Amino acid sequence: MSSLLQRYERKKVVFSTPDYPNAYPPLKKCGWIINHSPNDADININFHDFELEKFPRCYKSDYMTIYRDQGTGKWEQIGSMSGYCGELPNFLISTSARQILVKFTSDLTKNYRGFNASFTSNVHLPPNITYIGDLLRQQTEDGVLTVEDKQTIQLQCDAQKSSPYPSYIWEKLNTTIGLYQPIRKALVKFERSNGSICLTDIRMMDGGTYRCTAQTAYGTDTETLYVNVTKSCPCPREIRAAWMFYPPYTNTKDVITRDGRPVQKNGIFEEYLQKMVKEVCTGCTKLIWDTSNFKERFSQLEKGIMNSELSNSTADIFFPVQGSSGGSTGGPVTRYKLKYYYLPIMNSPSILHYTSKESSHDKDILWKSISSAWPIVISCVILAVLAGIVIWALETYWNEEQFPREFSSGIVEGFWWAIISMTTVGYGDIAPVSVPGRLFAVFWILTGLIIVAIFTSVLSTSLSVQVLTSEVKLYGSRAGAISNTYESRLGYLKGAIMQDFQTVDEMDSALSDKQVDGLLVDSFIAGHHFKQIFQKHRISKNFQPKKTYGFVFGRQLSTSVFYQRFLNFHEQHMEFATDLVANKTHSPEMEDQSSAMESADQIISNESEMFKTAVRISGIALGSLIVVGLFFEYCYLRPRHRMIQSAKRTELCQSKAVKEMIFRSNLLKSTLVREVAHFRKRWDIKLNYVKRRHTIEVKKMKTKLARPRVTAAPQEENSTTVIVQPSAPSSSIENSESRC
Repeated sequence: MSSLLQRYERKKVVFSTPDYPNAYPPLKKCGWIINHSPNDADININFHDFELEKFPRCYKSDYMTIYRDQGTGKWEQIGSMSGYCGELPNFLISTSARQILVKFTSDLTKNYRGFNASFTSNVHLPPNITYIGDLLRQQTEDGVLTVEDKQTIQLQCDAQKSSPYPSYIWEKLNTTIGLYQPIRKALVKFERSNGSICLTDIRMMDGGTYRCTAQTAYGTDTETLYVNVTKSCPCPREIRAAWMFYPPYTNTKDVITRDGRPVQKNGIFEEYLQKMVKEVCTGCTKLIWDTSNFKERFSQLEKGIMNSELSNSTADIFFPVQGSSGGSTGGPVTRYKLKYYYLPIMNSPSILHYTSKESSHDKDILWKSISSAWPIVISCVILAVLAGIVIWALETYWNEEQFPREFSSGIVEGFWWAIISMTTVGYGDIAPVSVPGRLFAVFWILTGLIIVAIFTSVLSTSLSVQVLTSEVKLYGSRAGAISNTYESRLGYLKGAIMQDFQTVDEMDSALSDKQVDGLLVDSFIAGHHFKQIFQKHRISKNFQPKKTYGFVFGRQLSTSVFYQRFLNFHEQHMEFATDLVANKTHSPEMEDQSSAMESADQIISNESEMFKTAVRISGIALGSLIVVGLFFEYCYLRPRHRMIQSAKRTELCQSKAVKEMIFRSNLLKSTLVREVAHFRKRWDIKLNYVKRRHTIEVKKMKTKLARPRVTAAPQEENSTTVIVQPSAPSSSIENSESRC
């Protein structure tokens, strides 16, 4: 005989006889226990199919019996005392107990399908209140709910885990007699069976201890809530302020005030907000300052995610926010992006475009100016070459010594003359002598003056253009600005390639490292950081936006009632806002001259980097040449001179033979010098004599040639025949002189 015992603790389980729906085995004992200890439960067992061996007394054949335990530890049989057998239709057995035992037994005789059953149970749990408080606000502090008078509150008492569902009773403690009594009917608007009660138009006298009682047949539970009724406040009890660190508008960087500890706040908007909330809200409102995740909170506000969706993560007021200066009528704008109320406090100052004073444009101005004038330089050279060719052609016949007949040598000399004449230098080493050459020289000198004037004007114009265009333009340049500000949006509108930064220090580093060409900065912010950062940069341009700085109201304050109260305060305290701006801001110092004039001064100023570089290079070159010259003189020229003088004085010769040879050489040299001088003297005398004789003979020849020609008879061997002819041309006489 085999047995089977199964235990169930779930609320709904299906169980059946072995091998169901086939015939169950013989001699089988099975049991199923439904356990809900330590609590009682209402248990319902539903037999969907039931077929056992039929016998008048079931316990003598195949049968089923049911027992229960009500917490005494003893099993008590319920239902048919002889058990259940045969074929029964769908039937239900209900009872209340902690445990139920279903027992099945089979014998050796006939076997049938058995049964298939399921059960459900409902556990008896005493009531346990898990929550008591205000259903609308859902916030209490240490069992105390603080409300304002004339408000409506809905109290909730929750004991939903109890079974069966409890009934609720709300009462109020009467401090006079020390007993709980029903709440006065005029105060109760409605009371529901789920434990909620609505109290309307609550007054100061309605404050006190309220008790909620939850009860069932199996137990009772109570909880109390103290309702503190205070005088009404024109503003919310807590206003959460979110702002961005943006000095001098906001000047408190690290503020952790969730615990309420006091922190000094000395920015324009911080001081103005404290005074405004204190006077408008009559001192009953607590300001909670929070700078964390300003961008995320403000973007949520702009997207319209507010109120119940982000009751703890968003804020009630945002600042400083830049908005438009006026609507279509010129009055103050009351809406920010047509969604939320906006209160302008002050006009936005000018936006400055800062560039670096150490701009690379200044260093390249002169070189760019010269390089841009290269066409006129080439034209001057070409014209000088042409003038050199012309003057060579005109002068080479009359002045071959200065303008050689060879073309290559002649045009070189002509080019040199053209250059020194065009520049009006006039060294005088080369000069035309012929009339055509001198006329062309006059023409070329006048032309050279015009060419030099044109070159000078082109160079000065190019230099002026480079100076004027050296200023960094905003369009197309790389510009930086604080992210999520109007300066950043202005850069995009002006066509700049924008790069957003979180702090002013990051902007300064980017400009110093040439990551950006310029910065767009609010003038008040630039004045606040002028000595530390912006003094080393220069203002390229300024823009005057038609904008204002102010507060944007969100969450609890985004109503016309609160906006009108704050607007009335601002209209009455405009002078206070003006004084705050005047005392806490100052504009940066402006340069005495524009960036273009400063760039021009950089070219000729002795303080400019280009001038210092030129002086440095010239000094290095001069020093190098002096060193090389001294080295050449002391290491080469002077030793060579001493060596020559020593050789002359025979300081280096110590041998007698050498000295004798030198003496003989000097003697021979002096002898030769005397002989040559004597020969030249005699030669000069002889030459003068020959010249005189030549002159006499030339005169005699001319005289003879002038006489008539006479033919004489042959003479002796030493005689001379003279033939007299008519006078010949002068050229013949010259030829005869040359023959003589």
